[in-house]
Amino acid sequence: MVPVRTCDDVLREVLTELSDVPCVLLKLDVQGHEREVLRAGGGGGGGAGHTLEFTTIILVEVSTQRIYEGNPLAQEVIAFLGGLGFCIYDIDSYVQRPYDRTLTQMDLVFVREASPLMDHVGWN
Repeated sequence: MVPVRTCDDVLREVLTELSDVPCVLLKLDVQGHEREVLRAGGGGGGGAGHTLEFTTIILVEVSTQRIYEGNPLAQEVIAFLGGLGFCIYDIDSYVQRPYDRTLTQMDLVFVREASPLMDHVGWN
């Protein structure tokens, strides 16, 4: 057993007002519980609902293989974050399964679709 706190609760502890936050980078490595952590939880119910309002960048570990019972696969997390207005910006790292060198996990960087980081269109 480990103590669990929501992102919103942690952010409230360090800030007097959530509006004091100009930009938040959220790092998630939650072993298949990405959707539960990111779900809006309003009314003190938990999650990262309020934190996401101020989040510009999310770094999240995703799996391409079922490693844990019920863990979402990369495409599910990508679609979920897309529904929240985030798109893939970069791949930070990846891990291959030792057994057969199959891509197993990646740390993906997501940014808000409206971020200035997404302004440039084209190759050059």
